Amino acid sequence: MRTIFTTGEVAKICNVSTGTVVRWFKNMGLRGYTIPGGSHRRIPREYLIRFLKENGMPFQELENEGMNKVLLVTLDTSVHSALERLLPQGDYRVKSVRSIFEAGMCFEELGSDCVVIDYEIGYFQATKVAHHLRQQESFADCMWVAILRDADIEQGFIPEWLDATFKRPFDLVLLAHCIRTLIARKKQLA
Repeated sequence: MRTIFTTGEVAKICNVSTGTVVRWFKNMGLRGYTIPGGSHRRIPREYLIRFLKENGMPFQELENEGMNKVLLVTLDTSVHSALERLLPQGDYRVKSVRSIFEAGMCFEELGSDCVVIDYEIGYFQATKVAHHLRQQESFADCMWVAILRDADIEQGFIPEWLDATFKRPFDLVLLAHCIRTLIARKKQLA
């Protein structure tokens, strides 16, 4: 996540010219600093977000960039509700989908740090979702959690690419803790 932007980067984010950003910096209250010995300006993320809010400009994409994103593939709405309640609101965004089509669409919109696949959607469907998502380059460093059924475990289904597994019934608090731990580990390695 970027914490400091150049005027050119702010111009791209806001879809305006660099000259417009320089005017905002000089005359309209966009805070930042100038590099000593030159005219190059730097704008910290929090100042940019504050400026955009104060001027009624869209900033959601910039604000959500630093959030931890969890993609939940399940039919069980209680899992989604519990994760939204158990994961810190300002730090995590949980999106729940029910199919491979929705998962693909959602990833285009959200991206993901962790994917939780509930095999209650059916072995074939869950395997298809996992295979499809794992083929995407943008999921290369994603953490993977599976919620398995008794039948999946009896058949010996525990792929080596999974970072964690839970067996039904499972503790939702432990699932939330596992997601936080996996994402923290991922970000330390990055």
